[in-house]
Amino acid sequence: ELKRAEHIWGKFIPESEDQIRKELGGDDTIQIAVIGPAGEKQVAYACITAGQYREFGRGGAGTIMGSKNLKGIALRGSQDVHVANPDEIIPLSKRLIKNLRNSSGGQIRRKFGTMELVKRINDAGFWVTRNYSEGHFEDGYKLEGAKMRKEVVSGDSSCYGCPIGCGKWTYVKTEKGEKVFMEGPEFETVGMLGSNCGISDWKTIMKATKICDTYGFDTINAGGCISMVMEAYEGGLIDKKDIDGIDLKFGNGEALLQVLKKIGERKGIGDILAQGIERAGNQLGILEFGVHSKGQSFPVYDPRGAKAMALTYATSPKGAHHMFATTFGAELAMGNRFMEEGKATLERNHQFSMVVVDSIAMCSTMRAGISLEDQANAFSVVTGIEMDSEKLNEAAERIINLERMYNIKIGYNRSNDSLPQKFLEEPMPKGQSKGQTVNLESMLDEYYEIMGWNQQGNPKEKKLEELKLNEIFNF
Repeated sequence: ELKRAEHIWGKFIPESEDQIRKELGGDDTIQIAVIGPAGEKQVAYACITAGQYREFGRGGAGTIMGSKNLKGIALRGSQDVHVANPDEIIPLSKRLIKNLRNSSGGQIRRKFGTMELVKRINDAGFWVTRNYSEGHFEDGYKLEGAKMRKEVVSGDSSCYGCPIGCGKWTYVKTEKGEKVFMEGPEFETVGMLGSNCGISDWKTIMKATKICDTYGFDTINAGGCISMVMEAYEGGLIDKKDIDGIDLKFGNGEALLQVLKKIGERKGIGDILAQGIERAGNQLGILEFGVHSKGQSFPVYDPRGAKAMALTYATSPKGAHHMFATTFGAELAMGNRFMEEGKATLERNHQFSMVVVDSIAMCSTMRAGISLEDQANAFSVVTGIEMDSEKLNEAAERIINLERMYNIKIGYNRSNDSLPQKFLEEPMPKGQSKGQTVNLESMLDEYYEIMGWNQQGNPKEKKLEELKLNEIFNF
């Protein structure tokens, strides 16, 4: 059923969801996904939000909904959920839940959530700091998981049925008496609106996150756009008159909050930054400070300190995105994070792993405790379709090549698998990754070879035939 939404159009995320739920009888079991004013005004990186705090972030899905005048979608289940082999699902579930609960990674995540990463990444010297000018944030200790739990965490939260429960409910009271309560913020958000902008106080970071959540736009892209302007402003390439008279220096929390609101409302400098980092950088003449790949702002991991992440950012089909292949953990564990040769295999394997997780709708946090074999087993038990790890990897490879061929069809090639010059030419200035740069071209050569692509990054005919894609893509 389609319903008119003029009376909800313009409302913030929480009010929108509450209004829709009320009109549908106030049933708490109804699941609702909505956009806020950012999606309505087509901010390029607007999100779709479910449950008020869970965002479909990054690629601008909320922008598409806004362009279609679609405010939200509400669903109420009406049937039972059936699995193909019910006798097998219970013992399998019990075993996997036990493995997850007993794993060291699961226990750490339960206690600190994604913020457990702060100390590891910051100490290793590749956590985004002041628009990637450095890799170690001197005030990073204030943002570590233990500090967050002590200062702002009011309780734990969990997705339905999850044995880990890595979410965190947080609360602060500002100097003006304003009460800020939310789920999160998560590691990427704290990095992009915190250390990336030279900010380390929880009140500012939580207020900034609340603005993004309320208007409904991506914290990573917003942080990348703002830090680009901060560096250009401090370097004298733009001045106050270019940015609505705001003193947008690193560390100025009030300025950060002002600009975030302007993005959500598409006013002044916010209207420019709402276009995304590439278009905004070009319009302001400061794209040299814009840290992006294929128009998507980088997440918090500086690739100079974990070289496989360079391939993650460069080859991701939707632009720089850590969830295409989260290789940094393996690189830290193996102790070879500065090596470039051989990283293509690690990159490919992690890309396959993430595509499988996305395809079977499993949380990426679970990968550490659920093997690929068990993922295949769970898929078979639930669906009745015979599956094994080899078939899952084959499906993942097919998906990656489908995405690649689509991008080629719209004009992408090797030149688009790129990183900002900063990472290629400017050595990390200090910290545990000091002196490091990225030799991207040699890494791309190795990656293309192992993927069965030519040196322009195009899948070879033999690879397409192997994956049974040759009849789809015959150009």
